[in-house]
Order: sequence, then C-alpha cells, then structure tokens
Amino acid sequence: MGYDVVMAKAFVNPYRVGRPHIVNNLSRMGIIRVILTNPTKIGNNIKTLTDSVMVVGGMSMLYERPAVKALVIVSSDKDFLPLTEKARERGREVIFASFSNSMVTMIKERFQVNDLLEFSILNETFDSHIYSDVEEITV
Repeated sequence: MGYDVVMAKAFVNPYRVGRPHIVNNLSRMGIIRVILTNPTKIGNNIKTLTDSVMVVGGMSMLYERPAVKALVIVSSDKDFLPLTEKARERGREVIFASFSNSMVTMIKERFQVNDLLEFSILNETFDSHIYSDVEEITV
C-alpha cells in the first residue's frame, strides 16, 4: 500500500487464538513482535486486557512516533473505534485487517478493510516449537 512497516505488534489472548501454531508462525515471520496478554480465569470465563493493552500501544505510537503515517488494526472489533478517531485527528490513515465475514458493518462502512483470508499460510505450521519467540505481558 506504499507504507514501510516500522513497527508490527500482535497482541494475543492465547485462549482466543484457537490454533497456537498461528501465533508461532506470526512470530517466525520476523517483523511481527508477538505479545501474549496474561489471561485470568473467572469461573468458566477467561478474561484478558488484550484490547486495553492494544489501545495503549496504539496511543503510544500516535504520540511517540509522529513520523508514522498509518495505523493498521488487525481486528474486527468496534472497541478500537475511539483509537481510530484519535489517529485520524492526529492525521494518520487508519486501515483495518480482518476476516471480512467477521468484520462489523460500521467498520466496513468507515474504513479501508483488507481481508485476511488470503493469508491462509498462517494455518501451516513452520515448526513444532509453540510460543518460542513471544513476549508475555502480565497486567
């Protein structure tokens, strides 16, 4: 799309991924820093602060790296809309990437959306060492 990638982080709730090798493969690509958020089990529910950690990371980028011209959010979640509004206020382009069948209509109508279906290589396992190069955040 004409942008150089200067920072790529994947904030991951390990219980929501479903296939651990996807996280491992993201890490193996080399340019994506994978950050696992610390889950907490409450009864039968698993809770993390993944979205909050991601928003703080996005806000930090907006204020600490003024040369960054675009923010790419890989999510179909409308919880990130306040971050997108702040990014636009600060003159950044906002792009969403997700599987189009799970993307909420509001995001499809307001932002450029790239469908991740074409990146199905993430379903292939590069090796058997799961989560070998990922960082874990305890919040």
